[in-house]
Order: sequence, then C-alpha cells, then structure tokens
Amino acid sequence: MHLLTWNYCILAGVLMVSPFVISAPNTGGSHPVAIICFFLFVFSSLVLTRDNNSIKMRKSILGLAYFLVAAILLLSTVNKNTGLCGIYYGNSAFEGVPESSWRFSQDRVQCTRIDEGVNFTNRGFSLMGQVFPLYFANDWNRFNYYGSNLDEKRREQFAFSANWTGFIHVNDFDKTLQLQASDGVAELEVDGRVLTINESGATASLNIQRGIYPLSLSYSSDEGTNRELRLSWVSPENELIPLSKWETTLTSESTTGNFDFLLKLLFTTWVLLFAYHLVNERERIPWKEIKKEELVLWSIFLLLIVAQLIYLVVRGESQDIEILSGGNDHLLYETQARNVLDGDFLDSNSTLNAPFSLNVGYRYLLAFSHLFMGEGVTLIRWIQTALMYGFLMLAYTNIKRLYSSAIAKITIIQLFIFNYLAEFSEQLLDTSWSIFFSITAIYFLIRWARNPSTKFLLIGATLLALACFVRTNYLPLILLSLGWVVYISRHHGQGPVLNSSLVAGICALPYMLIGLRNKLVSGDWVFLPTSGGYNFWLGNREISEGVNFFDGSQVAHLTATPTAEAIAYILNEPILFLARCWEKILFVLGYDNFDLELELGIFVPSVLAIIALAIAKRTKVPIPEFIFIFLWICCIIAPLIVIFPWGYGWRLQAGAMLLINFMASYSILAGYYLTRRVLQTY
Repeated sequence: MHLLTWNYCILAGVLMVSPFVISAPNTGGSHPVAIICFFLFVFSSLVLTRDNNSIKMRKSILGLAYFLVAAILLLSTVNKNTGLCGIYYGNSAFEGVPESSWRFSQDRVQCTRIDEGVNFTNRGFSLMGQVFPLYFANDWNRFNYYGSNLDEKRREQFAFSANWTGFIHVNDFDKTLQLQASDGVAELEVDGRVLTINESGATASLNIQRGIYPLSLSYSSDEGTNRELRLSWVSPENELIPLSKWETTLTSESTTGNFDFLLKLLFTTWVLLFAYHLVNERERIPWKEIKKEELVLWSIFLLLIVAQLIYLVVRGESQDIEILSGGNDHLLYETQARNVLDGDFLDSNSTLNAPFSLNVGYRYLLAFSHLFMGEGVTLIRWIQTALMYGFLMLAYTNIKRLYSSAIAKITIIQLFIFNYLAEFSEQLLDTSWSIFFSITAIYFLIRWARNPSTKFLLIGATLLALACFVRTNYLPLILLSLGWVVYISRHHGQGPVLNSSLVAGICALPYMLIGLRNKLVSGDWVFLPTSGGYNFWLGNREISEGVNFFDGSQVAHLTATPTAEAIAYILNEPILFLARCWEKILFVLGYDNFDLELELGIFVPSVLAIIALAIAKRTKVPIPEFIFIFLWICCIIAPLIVIFPWGYGWRLQAGAMLLINFMASYSILAGYYLTRRVLQTY
C-alpha cells in the first residue's frame, strides 16, 4: 500500500477516536457517521491502492492533513461549557451517593454526565430522540435481577431520579418553554419560577424573556413503562423544538456554535483531501491485477458490515442505552469494564473479583472500546462484528499467501455461509477477540517455521499470550506452541532452549500479573480465574447429565472446593466419566445428544477435517504444518470435553472453526478433483 494511504488511514483513526469531531449526543463517544467513514476510508485504501515506493510523496498534502487534525484536536479542548450537569441516583428519592460516570470525571464540575439537552423517552426504538441515559443500570452488583419475568421487568423499569443544573440562554424575546413528563414527578425552576408536574403525560409552560437564567430540573420515577421527560421551546406554530446544545451551559458564560462549525469545516476539508488522494491515484490502481472474485469477496465483506448495522437498527438497538439481561456474563463484563473506567484498574470493587472469577482480558478490551465508542454498547457490538468480517478477509489473504488461492476461497465461502464467527462476535463477550488473537498467533508461528525470523516468533508468542489472557481455556495452546518451537528450532539449527524460553516467558507474563493482582486484592497468589474449577465441577458430579448441567440447583449446591470434588468423583466413577466425555465429543463435533440436534455447519466441516488429515500425504500441504493445525484445534476443544460445552452452546469452540473449515477445504478440493476425474473417465 502507498505510504500516503497508510498516513491517511492513521489520520482517519485519529478522527474516529476523537469524540469531539462528530460526537454522538449524550454518549461521550464517536458518532456512527465518523466510524462508518473510517471503515470506508480503510476499505477503499486496501482495495484500490498498492505499494509503490517509486511514487513521489506529496508532502504538502500530507502536511496539511496533519495540520488539520492537530487543529481539530486543539480546538476540541476549547469551549466545554455547553450542556447541563446531570446528577443521577439509583432510586426515586434522590438519596445516597450519586451515580458516577467515567466520562466526565475530569471535567470542571462533578456530574454523573453532562446532557446537552433534556429530550428523554422510555426504552425503545428511537432514531431521533434519546432514551434515559441510565448506563449505571448495567451493574452486576446492584441491578442483577435474575430468574423470573418479574425480575427482568425490574431491570427494564427500575426506579431512579435525576437532577439537572446549569444556565439557559434565551436569544429571542418572549419565548415559551414547555415541560412534559410521564410516569414520574418533574419540577422545573427557572430564575426563581417553578413548574411542577405530578400527572402522567401532563405539560406545563413558562414564558421567558431574553437573557441568561439559572435552571434546575428534577425528575423522579418509580417502576414505570412510559417514562418521558422533555424540555422544549414552543414555536409560534405550536411546534416543539428541543433545546440546542448551545442554549444550555454549565456556567453563566455565553457560548456560540463557532467552534463547532469550525470543527465540522476542518473535518470536511480533510475528507476532501482524502478524496483528492484517491482520485489522483486512480491511474495507478492496478485494475488488471485485481481479480474479479477478490472484488466480489471484498464487496460481500462490505455489504455484510452494512447489513449488520441495519440489523442492529431494525432490532431497535440504535438507542444509546441497552439494559443488559441479568445473570449473564455480558452484564458482568460490562460491570467490570465500568469499574476499570471509574479508576479501579485492578477491578477490586466486585466481590466476584477477589480473586478474578471470569476470564480477565476482555474487561480491559471492553473498557478500551468504551473510551472510543462512548458508554453505550450498540456501537461496540457493531465494531466487533465489522472487525470479525475484516479478520475473515485478512485470513483469506494469509491462507492464499501460505497455501493456495483455491483453499482460501473454499475456506472463506464456508465461513460466509455458516456465519458463526460473525454471529458470536456480535455478543458482548470475549469470543471475537479470542478468535482474532489465537488465529493470528498460529499464522505467525507458521510464518516463523517457514522463515525463522525472531520477529515472527515474538509476534506469534505475544498474540498467543493475549489469546490465553482473554480465554483461559486456550492454555493448552502454550504447551503445543512450545513443542512446535522446539521442533522447528532443531529443524533450522537454532537454539530450541532459547526460543522456547522466550515464548514461555511472554506467555507467562499475563498470568504473573494476574497472580500479583489477586495477591494485592485477596491476599492469595491465584494465577487462574476461579470459574474454571466451578465449571469443571458442574460437568463432573453425581447430578450432572453429560452435556447438560443445568439442573436448577447448581448455585445452591456450590461447593468451596469444586476442583477437588470433581476429581474425586471422576476417580470414583471412571466409566461414567468416559461415557459423558464421549457425549461431549459428539457435541463439539456438532451433535447435541441432549436436545437431539445436529448442527450441520459444525458437523460436516469437522468430519471433512478428519478426512483431510487422513489424506494429508496425497495433498501438497506440508505435513508438519497440517498436524500442527490439527493439534491446535484439539487443544481448543479438549478443555470443553473435560468440562461442559452445552452451557455455552458452540461459542467456546468458535476459535477452532476457521481452522476446521481450512482443513475441510482440502477434503472438498480433493472431492472436486476426484469427481472431475470420474466424470472425465466416463
């Protein structure tokens, strides 16, 4: 890729992560438009340009682009006075400690959040309005109602109260300010005059002369279904006009929209520069070198990203706030991420985290995503899905580079048809990141085997450490990788001890940090998440039923020593243990013996992968690499056979699906050649 294009991609990333350029209302994150523009920039750059070092760099254009970005970031620090200081409470009586918000912890005033206006509705599908920004409801410790339909209703409609203070700027004479509220009590005070609403759906109006007035607005609601709070101007035609961001400020200082206009102007100028770059490079685009099938795949990739975004919008999740369901891992991960963003980097506030219970890495990745995407989770879901599709295209390119174009096409077609990876990546869980880290790790380890450069080995070991940091059940991959490193080092005449020690040290570092954190928080050196022993016990005890462990009493029967009790049970019932392991093996291959369900998208590729291993000698694939890939799959699946795969569906083995499809491609290709030979014979 042209160096200038890389610079533009970097600048696009800077613009996207800057929440001040085109900020989404009341989220503190980047606007979806900015994020989509970023993906379009990167997409066009990857598809339409190539590396050509002989092309003279246009330093003046690049310098101007950097200047514009610097100006945007500099001006973004100016004029943070707009909006109202909103202080939220997790009850209807304005009692207790106000809810915290990591987004505004560094502002001049301490608020739960700074709302640019008050135009809130109840949860539901809304493209123009905004639902009540109750992000703090995604808290495992306080709002984890779980079990019955009533509990879920409590999560959707829990009581809260809020108070907004600031100043309102009236630029015209004799304007009418209207307050509307439902399912709650609202009170508005402007310049000493008070409006109170006690009835659902009621409105109240107030005439205001030109000037700047102190404003105070409060709202409290018990469990309601149609909650609404709107503060709007009434036009001469009796139309309601929401307050603009420039009409409410934190202090009495006046403000204008000049800075906002300048930011948009600079952003538009930068976009035009990027467009000029693409147009200027059109004559150098190697159209003849771009194969039609590759353009088709890239187009499908882009269409799938857009389709996923449309799917989220249609499903009603374009709203800023999504109340996550109780009792599930995604709520716990979101709670942990918010703890980190609140300044508790060790995540020590939750009782489930002393020592760590769930896998560690995703809470920090989720917190990092919130810094760019704001407090909502919808954009994070979409970004994870978009990145997964991008990863699939990257996998296609790498498979073609290492093996063949035909194998790459068959692999990617399987993944597009079954769509498991994209489906799992949409979930607010660690699946997508674990897949990305593990697959890229094995890619660099194979690259290192073909070209024994320390660079590839370091990258592969680092990615493997991150994969295990995100998902602990990937730990067997470390032992496999050490064996691979020793084998390849001896083959190339390198020092196996040095290389394996390097890999072992890199992979051990995250778990040393976990042990140190657990020592500081709980007083014990615990290097692995404690949920592993609990899951092991759930799948190996007297009342377990093979793949199905949900007997409705697992929490009530929770033991203090789950691992020891599970081992004792296995020793006492070895035959039953092996029988249940066989049921779990069938499950990970795609057959659910409990629900009598056959998942063809998993079963067929798994069978074809086993066949490919049997006929490996008749293919052109390097046998050691093929065996290494097969063992990599086994290391991901093996922990599932020992514990319980049914509880999580087929999500836990998603990290092996791309490799299974890759191996299956050889069987499909061999079947194609065999069929063609038979047809030519007859």
